[in-house]
Amino acid sequence: RAAADDLLTDAIRSDPADLVVVGGTATNLIKVQAGVVERMLTRARVAVVLETLLSEPAAALSTRFGINPKRGPLLPAGAVIVDALMRRYGLDRVRVSDASLREGAILAADHAGRAWRDRLAELAHGWRR
Repeated sequence: RAAADDLLTDAIRSDPADLVVVGGTATNLIKVQAGVVERMLTRARVAVVLETLLSEPAAALSTRFGINPKRGPLLPAGAVIVDALMRRYGLDRVRVSDASLREGAILAADHAGRAWRDRLAELAHGWRR
């Protein structure tokens, strides 16, 4: 947790109304939430998911929740990072998208042009299509 918080101290300053997490870690954290169908992670849910992930070996959890065995051991760290992001940006919940980081980069490049990486601070505040 301390390492995640330290990494985020230099993150872009923003006051987002919404945060979307993408990629395999996010979608697999959703799988660990028993009976939850919405694509949302709250701080309370992340705490329960983390407790579940730490309760038994990653291989058993991967089988139980249908998670790729290579990703299973990484999920506790992912849960900690998602929680750190929520704390950093003062949010109680985040939306989970099935899209990946690559898709986000493609959308950013389409929206902002070839120099999209130079505009990340601006793009981090979102845009409307």
